[in-house]
Amino acid sequence: MKTEYGALSDRYMVVTKSITLHLTPRAWHLYTDMKFVELVADYLNKHIADAFNQCDSMGEALTQAELVLENVSEFGAFDTEPREVLHSLANKFYYGDKS
Repeated sequence: MKTEYGALSDRYMVVTKSITLHLTPRAWHLYTDMKFVELVADYLNKHIADAFNQCDSMGEALTQAELVLENVSEFGAFDTEPREVLHSLANKFYYGDKS
């Protein structure tokens, strides 16, 4: 995500922020008894971080990230709890929410 401040930003200042995720299957609230669940958590971490880092708005990032969750829904990724984790991460990234 790139944020520019004031009239000077074009020439003098560009602030960038990025995220890298390392959540476990348990932190994502995936079905932890399934085979390959570690790979699924890695997939979520990479592709959701990519969505946040490439999108300028939280809404656009969440739309992309929810498609990522849906792609691995058989592991429980599109259940309520993983979507809550996703929204919590988005709030922290875009608004600095510490909750």
